[in-house]
Amino acid sequence: MKTLSSILARFTLVACVVVPVLQCSTFAQDTPSPFTVGDESHRAHILPTQREALKRNVVPGAALASAALTFHGGPVMSDVQTFAIFWVPVKLQNNTPTSISSSYRWVQESLLYGYAGHGIGNNNTQYNSTCFEPPSFNGLPDDFECFYFYQVNTGKASYYVQNLGGFMGSYVDKNPYPAGGCINPDTGANCISDADLQAEIKLDLTFLKAKGWTGGRNQMILVYTSSGEGSCFGDGKTNAGDACAYKAPPVPNGGGYCGYHSYFTVDGLTAIIYSNEPYTGAPYGNLTCQNPSAGSPNGDPAADAAASVTSHELTEAITDPLLNAWWDPANGAEIGDLCAWSYGANSWDSGKANQMWGGSFFELQMEYDNHSSSCVQVGP
Repeated sequence: MKTLSSILARFTLVACVVVPVLQCSTFAQDTPSPFTVGDESHRAHILPTQREALKRNVVPGAALASAALTFHGGPVMSDVQTFAIFWVPVKLQNNTPTSISSSYRWVQESLLYGYAGHGIGNNNTQYNSTCFEPPSFNGLPDDFECFYFYQVNTGKASYYVQNLGGFMGSYVDKNPYPAGGCINPDTGANCISDADLQAEIKLDLTFLKAKGWTGGRNQMILVYTSSGEGSCFGDGKTNAGDACAYKAPPVPNGGGYCGYHSYFTVDGLTAIIYSNEPYTGAPYGNLTCQNPSAGSPNGDPAADAAASVTSHELTEAITDPLLNAWWDPANGAEIGDLCAWSYGANSWDSGKANQMWGGSFFELQMEYDNHSSSCVQVGP
């Protein structure tokens, strides 16, 4: 059986031969992005807080001056199915009660339900890959097999994001948050690490599979955590390059984020694409994860801020699910980073919203249009 590392190694070689006009490298071979945390064994792409973006000089105005997303050889999500996990136990690690509002959950579910076929999602259809995925290969999930099998045996095939798919449903996870995984600068020991997040997703896979979840690069799990709970990619204490929700940890090169997307594999081949969606309400997220001037079309600033983060992470995962497809080589920015904290005109809901999908209103950051070299609310 092919291992993931051998498949990726062969894909890198094949991509260089078949597509010589493109920049030919895996993400690990390029200069690390200011938006990317972790190391070569496991990385994530963060949405930095406004404060963090300013500190790293990656605010949209400066970034757009020389922006251009280029293709780096990896797959895109041609049509994405999404599933939301709301991880909301009764208490935090310090026994403080925790929760999310019904409005918070409803707004995220409404966004995921309406994303495919509307507005910002249509902008993704200009982005493509040169790997075609067969239905199956030797009975195994094939999201990595296509890298090798189709390039060698069938030749280059190009496919585009289709803005299709849909919301598969949600699950409220009442399992307690594990203790000791990390220390968050804002929330202290009320913190889950990326390892904790992956472990909980794996526990939930049995339920997800019963609802039609198979894994693979056209499915994405978005995990929302509750009030007062922080997270860190790392332990937040000792690892250079750690990043934490809301505020940068006290380690070299640490970063503060409002969310991130990444992936891990099960059975050596099946990709689990996922995102970390920390709570965007008081007392931490509301200060960092939405512009104060942004509207609140649903009368719930925390829920509306979370919707913009959700749109950011989903859009970036569609165009760069394995962190090796579409991003700007000048600064490592993905499609959402170039336009983070920029919303454009609010032309819906009496000026409170910039998107309306089937009667639901949202205030979402814009996304980068490679065709027009600008931030847009609606795709070409």
